[in-house]
Amino acid sequence: MAAMEARPADGWPDDAEPDATPREVPFDIDIEDCSDGGFLLIYQAADGSLLGNDTFHASQEDAEEFALNQFGVQPHEWQRQL
Repeated sequence: MAAMEARPADGWPDDAEPDATPREVPFDIDIEDCSDGGFLLIYQAADGSLLGNDTFHASQEDAEEFALNQFGVQPHEWQRQL
């Protein structure tokens, strides 16, 4: 889980103030091998309440390091698909 600012998928209305209180939001996080090289770290809130921004990385290790720094995903927590 990552503590992130709660923001609706469609953003805030122009005159609305965001809730400044962070909440725990579970994320679905995946790393995909790009066919033309590199890796995509794909993430989104499991309940659809927050938008993720996929990130591109030159190596799987770089993507895992980003996930560690941004979401606290430890190397032993990754599930490998065969």
